Amino acid sequence: MLRNARYALLFAALVALTIPAAADTEELYRASFVVTGQSEANRLVGFRETFARVLVKLSGDATIVDDPRFAAVAADAPRLVRDFRYRDRFEGKPIHDEQGSYDRPHDLTVSFDPAVTDAALTALGRKPWRDPRPRLFVVVGVENMRASFVLTEDGAIDRSVDMRTAFTAAAERMAMNVAFPALSQVEAGGLAAKATQQIKPADAAAFAPKEAVTVVGHMVFSEAALGWIADWRMEHAGKSHAWNARGVNFDAAFRNAVFGAARILSGNGNPR
Repeated sequence: MLRNARYALLFAALVALTIPAAADTEELYRASFVVTGQSEANRLVGFRETFARVLVKLSGDATIVDDPRFAAVAADAPRLVRDFRYRDRFEGKPIHDEQGSYDRPHDLTVSFDPAVTDAALTALGRKPWRDPRPRLFVVVGVENMRASFVLTEDGAIDRSVDMRTAFTAAAERMAMNVAFPALSQVEAGGLAAKATQQIKPADAAAFAPKEAVTVVGHMVFSEAALGWIADWRMEHAGKSHAWNARGVNFDAAFRNAVFGAARILSGNGNPR
């Protein structure tokens, strides 16, 4: 039972949103990166970066890039490319001043050969995470000098819109979806930012289907830490997990949340 009956109202309302999302196999081997122009030198940089993103997404383990063997494997990225394409970020906008088309920013989207990419992953001691990837339901309290609030799917407090966009982008890096409670649900439950420090993930999960994963978090901006201090908690397979980030911007804090959850769910161990 939830300690506070008001939380029951909040989390019961989330049940309708808990829809599992299976990862698109093709998507697991594809990633994008912003490059300047279409020169070969920048393209090679893009190949290495997108290959790193693919290995992280495919394995569910963001720490793979810290493996001492990673640099040698990533150096072979151009050979593993199946196809690539560019999208001019300024498409439809005329070239101005002395700007040439070579220095316009482009989204470079690269697809890698599945078989050889799997082999590269094996060389790094990991395996593809092919299980259906559940949607992450995030209940996070945010405190800074301007406001204190629970991040919701439709709230506009402080930088809520930017935060939702950043969290969604972080989830996409792991081929996952993310959802938040509605503002009306938070208000009905009387849930305050500080209260997210006490809510147990197990209590929240009791109101969700087994396919869903609930991540509870609390973030506070610290001048001493030169950024956000973010704490995250979740339960999976009967075990409780907690991890954190310190002195980061909120984009990095949200990546920390998603990547930590993915590492647990993919069976790669506890978040680091």
